[in-house]
Amino acid sequence: MGVSGEFVTLEAVGKAMGLEEGDHLSQMADVLERVHRLIRIRGIERSGQNQRTVCVFRLILFQQLLYEGMQETERTRIHRRLGEALESLYGEERSGIALQLARHFRKGNARETAVEYLSVAVMQARDRSAYAECVRHSREARSLIDQLPESASRDRLELETVCFPGFLWFGGLIEPGELDGILDRTILLSTRFGEDTLLFWALSTRFTQYHLRGEQDAGREVLEQIGNGVTRLGEPALTAQYHGWMALNTLNRGVPRKAILHADTFLATYDPSRHEVILSPWLREPLPVY
Repeated sequence: MGVSGEFVTLEAVGKAMGLEEGDHLSQMADVLERVHRLIRIRGIERSGQNQRTVCVFRLILFQQLLYEGMQETERTRIHRRLGEALESLYGEERSGIALQLARHFRKGNARETAVEYLSVAVMQARDRSAYAECVRHSREARSLIDQLPESASRDRLELETVCFPGFLWFGGLIEPGELDGILDRTILLSTRFGEDTLLFWALSTRFTQYHLRGEQDAGREVLEQIGNGVTRLGEPALTAQYHGWMALNTLNRGVPRKAILHADTFLATYDPSRHEVILSPWLREPLPVY
């Protein structure tokens, strides 16, 4: 039980230890709670046919002593078995304990599975606007990905986990050099795997960097790449976004006639019913500031 953390799901511990559900599990809970007074049962959760008994250590010192008394190989083995047991117990609700599962699989040397659950935790943090937490989980995922051997599956995992539009807008929480590294990898991997929409948003973020820094010529070069991408995508909302940026860039470079042409194209292409596609990155996430 020492590896399970502050909160303990008794049935998961039983599965990890090879105990059968029923009397053996009830006896173990009774001994731990009433005789040894190590744990306190907080409640019972039910989902379908599954029952989950959630306990907590009365003193965190008990948990620490149990954990430190184990051999490293034993900890690794039990962490992994606990993760698998929790997956089974929570089923379709396992996203609700994504961080707990990520911790067990990380310490159980199942790095790819840990990264997958960290990815869930990243998106959950983003949806709560907990940007600092989002960045922290994403960094942890990247550190685990870096430990995996190079392969196409590793690159795909990195693309799906770390290189996603939301993270690219957290300019106030990461250093410019870190953002540049993420953009470089996103552009490289999205090009390699043909993920044109993700490539669009990565290049858009790079254009935004140049625009905010006043580097209009560099911004124009990025917009040329974006233009090639929107032609392939054929997505009206993204095409409108591209022409809006072109209008801004050409105006800032002192070419007002071209700016007006791009502005007219933007207005002709823009569909109010799809405006969220254009505005959501700016409204949902904080702007990058340099």
